[in-house]
Amino acid sequence: MHPRGVRFRWICLIGSASLSVASCDASPPLDRPPVEALASGGEAGASVPVSPVVAADRTTEHHGPRVHLMLALRNGAHYRATTVGMTTFALVGKPMGFAREEELRIFDCERQGAQRNCVLEHRFRNFDAELPLGKALKIGEAKVAPLVSSHRINAQGERLGTTKVSAPEGLSTGAEAMALRGTHRMFCLSFPDQPVAVGETWPSSCRLYVGGQVQQRTVTWRLQALEDDPEVGQKAVLTMSGDVSTADPKIPGKRRGGSIAGKLYFLVDKGEPFSLRQKIHLQSPAGNGLNTEMDLHTQFVEIVPAESASSQPVVGVAEPAPQSSFAAPKN
Repeated sequence: MHPRGVRFRWICLIGSASLSVASCDASPPLDRPPVEALASGGEAGASVPVSPVVAADRTTEHHGPRVHLMLALRNGAHYRATTVGMTTFALVGKPMGFAREEELRIFDCERQGAQRNCVLEHRFRNFDAELPLGKALKIGEAKVAPLVSSHRINAQGERLGTTKVSAPEGLSTGAEAMALRGTHRMFCLSFPDQPVAVGETWPSSCRLYVGGQVQQRTVTWRLQALEDDPEVGQKAVLTMSGDVSTADPKIPGKRRGGSIAGKLYFLVDKGEPFSLRQKIHLQSPAGNGLNTEMDLHTQFVEIVPAESASSQPVVGVAEPAPQSSFAAPKN
């Protein structure tokens, strides 16, 4: 594959005027699971106890050999996560497109294999959204743009300890920084602590900062398929579905419940995520049918320094894109 192939994926994500989130992925669309009632969760910025990694459920039907899914957490690894999303508000009825770029760095690693853990550092880089509805989103994103957050993470994707947040003076004690302190900065990815076969499942619960709000997620992951790819080696297809809730921005003390479904493409041999698709449905707490739909597609690529790019694998690697080319999808 020519290196420009990676640039094509970037253009596919943010360059189409009629882009749908699934347009860059040949996999079938995700079905939204039924919405279930949710128990009230804690406040967005509250401290969250670290839940232990739970073993896979081997009572479910499974097929074929087992594989150990875990993050490689290479010391010094540097990734860009680009998310293209569509949000539909019931009052408007028209989807609004947006695009977000984030950077992830791995360093200060300890141990090896399944016991490995490192510091994960997260930075917001770029954001754009369709006007006029996107104006409020852009204002919210500007508040978190200077914030740098980090926490330790292990090979199963589990957040270890609390999330630290640093920012220019005057921002680190703001509400946005407080919200980030309770969140997972690796997209709530979760892997079991033992090998699994196709069809087996494992539970996960965490908090994630999405679009200016902290979402509490309680989901079940499932290994759907294992595929052999001549370019990247073994690739795993994981699905997840479950419940999501978030504080209602208009009604203090109220929470919005809903459902989430997603699909993750994971490079087993490299120990890295490649693509994550998510569909989120949030109900109105007033029960008036004014619900919110979110359709998200996140692509992960490794950023390789120019001097070493020629010696690195092409797949999953990209040069930094010019900031001027970053734009939200248009309908």
